[in-house]
Amino acid sequence: MSLKSNEEYLKHREELPLLMEELYKKLTVDYYISEVKQYIKIWEAYIDSACGILGTSTGGSNGWPGHFADECKIKLMIEKKSNIRKAIECIENLTRGRLSEGAAERMECLVSTLDVNIKKI
Repeated sequence: MSLKSNEEYLKHREELPLLMEELYKKLTVDYYISEVKQYIKIWEAYIDSACGILGTSTGGSNGWPGHFADECKIKLMIEKKSNIRKAIECIENLTRGRLSEGAAERMECLVSTLDVNIKKI
């Protein structure tokens, strides 16, 4: 990882838990918080694996596979932070009375913004 990429990745990596803490404060059901925390752990493992495969698939040498993997991680981290901000904004709109403010509606904010694909049965 280049020094610039490493610094950018670390910046995003440090900001993600802060955004998540802000999100957790806005949720009203402990079970939902627990589930979202588990989702984030799984997502972090996913980006490590997916981006690692992407880097390896470039067939490069001299550090290029690592560079591409790192760029992938940065891109996905930026997208995730943007989605978390959207979830926070959605929940804040609920609490301002613009929309109904029940726990189920708060979870709908998460489902619609954190790219969680849930099929309703």
